[in-house]
Amino acid sequence: MRTSTFSKTCNIILSIFILLAIGLFGTGRTYAQVAGAMLKGTVTDATGATVPKALVAITDVATGIAHNVTTDASGTYSAANLRPGDYQVRVTATGFSVEVRSVITLTVGAQQVLDISLRVGQMSQVVEVAGEAPTVLPPCANFP
Repeated sequence: MRTSTFSKTCNIILSIFILLAIGLFGTGRTYAQVAGAMLKGTVTDATGATVPKALVAITDVATGIAHNVTTDASGTYSAANLRPGDYQVRVTATGFSVEVRSVITLTVGAQQVLDISLRVGQMSQVVEVAGEAPTVLPPCANFP
């Protein structure tokens, strides 16, 4: 009978120790690794009205690979998991001139916003804007 009581006590102490160890070491936060960037924005016309069903071609300048997305009913687009690097963004929509933005630099984990305004015209007309979209730091970036 004495061995049974000792065994139960050892089991209880061991169980408490395991629960404490899990509580102290097993509940740390883990974060997903982010390997790419996101580019999103809204396509509007000169009056500020949104442009649904506009084709947004996001082309990696280094590889030539294009990621094509279409704006939704509210004129917004989003492209996730883009490789870090320089991109060219080309937006086309019926009844509007083609809008091209060059030298859009994306970094790892960035969630960059690039809003584009289209001008009324023929699709054969191309409006090219050279310049960089503002860099947006990821939410977990450390500031000096």
